[in-house]
This record gives sequence, C-alpha cells and structure tokens, in this order.
Amino acid sequence: SQISLALIQQACHKRLELIAKPAPVMIVAKKVIGYDIEATLYLSNTAVIDSNLAYAIVTDSFLTDFTAREFVKYHKPPTPVDVFHNEQDAIEWLLNFVKN
Repeated sequence: SQISLALIQQACHKRLELIAKPAPVMIVAKKVIGYDIEATLYLSNTAVIDSNLAYAIVTDSFLTDFTAREFVKYHKPPTPVDVFHNEQDAIEWLLNFVKN
C-alpha cells in the first residue's frame, strides 16, 4: 500500500485521542511500497513533532525495509527515527524516549 497524507493525518489524530501527551510512536509498516511526499512533510509539522517523541518503523520485507530506509534517508523528520525488523526491538528502542 501507499502511505498517503490522509492516512498519516488519521493515524496522528488517532494517536492523540489515545494518548494526549507527547509519546514515542511505533509504525508497523508491512507491505508498504511507497509514500506521498505530502505525508512526509506532515510529519515535519511543528504540532506533530511536538506530540511524537520518536518513530520506530517496523518492516517485514526487503521492499518495505528499503522504502522505510529511503524515507529516513531523504525525508527524516526532526524527531529520532529508526527502522526495525521486529516489534520487540522497536519497543525497547522507543522506551528510551518515554518521559516519566
């Protein structure tokens, strides 16, 4: 699937409904083959940056991993972001950004 601006906006709004304070975010990006530039720009929006402490992107295939790493390389938001192959490693990394 393609990550669109509408999908990113929906995910960000849902995250804020679940947790109203700044928090780290895990993105499970399975079977993602691309993303819209507007979606990446939205992630650099000040309100989004202030609410998301870090992004862990979990991939499940070579193509998804490549797409995620290209995103990080060329459109990295000013928030810590890394790519992982399993959710447990992503969670452990994200715990470094949890504020008490």
